[in-house]
Amino acid sequence: MLDRLTLLLDIEDIKSRAKAITNPELDQQLDWHQRNEGKDTTHIPVKSQISKKADKVVALCAAVDRYYGVKLVQDGLVEAAEREATDDMAIQSNGENSHGGFERH
Repeated sequence: MLDRLTLLLDIEDIKSRAKAITNPELDQQLDWHQRNEGKDTTHIPVKSQISKKADKVVALCAAVDRYYGVKLVQDGLVEAAEREATDDMAIQSNGENSHGGFERH
């Protein structure tokens, strides 16, 4: 069920539509984020601790914020690795060997 869920990932949209989003929909969104963050997460309170819709909206917005924070870090690490690989290829094509010196011809 959570795999087919359409995620709400726009915090401003969540806030503006908060009244229209049902409690079960909020619960599903929070369940997805809890599964995504790992069962040991303490960031998302258990359902029994957040029964009010306003609290669920706040928890969902915080989860979305963390989701983008992790995604930005992951994307940044991938970009850094790609840049490093590109730099290594450029250095090798310019004649520098793997020991930091230039090859002799």
